[in-house]
Formats: sequence, structure tokens, C-alpha cells
Amino acid sequence: MTTTAWLLPVLALCSFLVGFDSIATVPLLPAISATTDMPLHSGGLLYVSYAVAYAITAPSCSCSEVGSRRN
Repeated sequence: MTTTAWLLPVLALCSFLVGFDSIATVPLLPAISATTDMPLHSGGLLYVSYAVAYAITAPSCSCSEVGSRRN
């Protein structure tokens, strides 16, 4: 098996784990907002901003990484 053959599934798994981690933090938003004295709606907006940026950039970054290693 070549190096690039296993690289894409590993990157996909890492992207999934990072995405799952961000989903798992949603129930913690009220506690985080209370600790940081931030309004809950601002904490939710911050989370949505991160999720949208991640959803847009993760596939393009992983594909560009795989493409740059090809000979």
C-alpha cells in the first residue's frame, strides 16, 4: 500500500473526530457562557461561526494535503 493510499482515510477520520468534538461541546455552552460572563446567544454565535468555518475549510485542506504529496 502506498503512502497516499492510507493518508486520505486517516485525514477523514481526524476530520470526523474534530467535528465530533465540536458537536460534543454544545451541551456545555450554558456553563461556558456563565463562566466567561458572556451572553448565551453570543456563545452560540461563536460556536456556529467555528462550525461553519470548519465545515468549509476541513475538506479543502485535507484534499490539498493529499494532492501535494503525489509524485
